[in-house]
Amino acid sequence: MAEYTLDVTTGSMMFAGTFDNLFVTLIGTERESARTQLTSFGLDDKTGKVGTYSVTTLFSLGCLLLLKLEKDPFQESPEKDWFCSKIVVRTPEGGDILFPCHTWLSRGESVLLRGGRATKAFEDFYPQLVDQRKKELVKQKLMYKWEMYAEGMSYNLNIKDLSAIPAEIRFSFSKASQFKYLREIALAELKLRGLTVSEHWKSLEAMKEVSWFKKSPFTMYVSEHWKDDDFFGYQFLNGINPYVIKRCTKLPSNFAVTEEMVKPFLANGNSLTAEMKKGNIFISDYKIMEGLQTHIIDGKPVPLSAALCLLYLNPEKKLLPIAIQLTQQPSKETLIFLPSDLDTDWLLAKIFVRHADSLYAQVINHLQKTHLLAESFAMATASQPPNDSSPAQGRLWWWFFLFVLIEAQCCKQRRTTVYLLTQLYALYFVCFCH
Repeated sequence: MAEYTLDVTTGSMMFAGTFDNLFVTLIGTERESARTQLTSFGLDDKTGKVGTYSVTTLFSLGCLLLLKLEKDPFQESPEKDWFCSKIVVRTPEGGDILFPCHTWLSRGESVLLRGGRATKAFEDFYPQLVDQRKKELVKQKLMYKWEMYAEGMSYNLNIKDLSAIPAEIRFSFSKASQFKYLREIALAELKLRGLTVSEHWKSLEAMKEVSWFKKSPFTMYVSEHWKDDDFFGYQFLNGINPYVIKRCTKLPSNFAVTEEMVKPFLANGNSLTAEMKKGNIFISDYKIMEGLQTHIIDGKPVPLSAALCLLYLNPEKKLLPIAIQLTQQPSKETLIFLPSDLDTDWLLAKIFVRHADSLYAQVINHLQKTHLLAESFAMATASQPPNDSSPAQGRLWWWFFLFVLIEAQCCKQRRTTVYLLTQLYALYFVCFCH
């Protein structure tokens, strides 16, 4: 008789445990073990738990290559994913073999794990490993396929049923619970204030009282100074979208601003041309918003302005708006809004600019450059992992892609993004091509 001792580690995140039954099959060079149940009710229900089990075979399995891990329901227990961190197998010969997993498993799912260090394709000396690698690649290609969402839009994952998405790429139970908790807190707070989700605020002052739990010196400052020109300019560099503003050395031909218009707002009576030469004039151009279709509300399209905003860095180092044009195609009827206009007119022009800026941040920098760009790399890596990487390496490489791309989007300097992506490709060469 040969006995194999297994130390099974559940993940340390919230709700990583399970009440379901777990089964393993050990596969060696000589033979494989019978499908063996590891758990009974509640043995792996705790987060971070290490459970010790044994698998007994009539003869030694030879060199241990693979471990098949399966998750099946325990009677009528509720559906709950399980996160397996790793399994360490102690062989009859006295050696310990690590099987890294780091994967969420749903009910009825299974995963085939390799033991020992990650290997490249040419290092697979045993037929079982060659066959496992081929099957893993076929499975990945069949699972991750592109589907057209709409003409001109990014493709998306061709899975209609959300429950069919593998547990390891779905939101975990802990993440979903966190979202639900935050949502319930927000709704409870609104209810205490006598508000509903669909209710409109009757005044700007009422907005200050909407949150009891999230007040801070910064939020109070915003509520008091959001109309100020210097705070408006401050947000171009310190807000959610510092990517659009550029130094202006020459006015665009479609920006109908003249020297006479802005001269009163420049220090010491300087001309606009002189301030441009000093590098004190900046511009935010939202041309990309031109022609975008918007929602229809009460039979009318929601207004969206492809604005141009001219800003001036004054001697006090405050960035101030000095001219706003709300269209890209000037005409005789085109208005140039200036700080000397009526307070309500100037404020409304700034609101249109801030609206365009926020939409740019959400649609382009957030959705496109973070989610959709990262998804393209993740999908490509998942469906066509490098031939010379093991499946475990493929999963790690996939998550590394996501991490670096998201980190790159958090950087406020594009050259940092380029640097990180350069390091990414360099690492790819070292890991898989060297």
